Amino acid sequence: MRTKTLVTSLNNQNIKIEIQEELKLFLRQVESREMGFSAGGLFTLSTPIITSAVAAGITYLVVLIQFHNELVNHEK
Repeated sequence: MRTKTLVTSLNNQNIKIEIQEELKLFLRQVESREMGFSAGGLFTLSTPIITSAVAAGITYLVVLIQFHNELVNHEK
């Protein structure tokens, strides 16, 4: 988690106690929320859904390439 690393490195520097407390609160809020994208408020696109969609797209492209190669070889 890149945000956690950044906040932790900022917190380890010589800064005021008040700022350190604010950074700790911010880090707790970021860690407690699940990250995702909303598709018009209809549903949330989370990491597993995005990963599955990309994998399905790649699989579809591989199958299309194989069929294309088969058609090209068959015409020769």
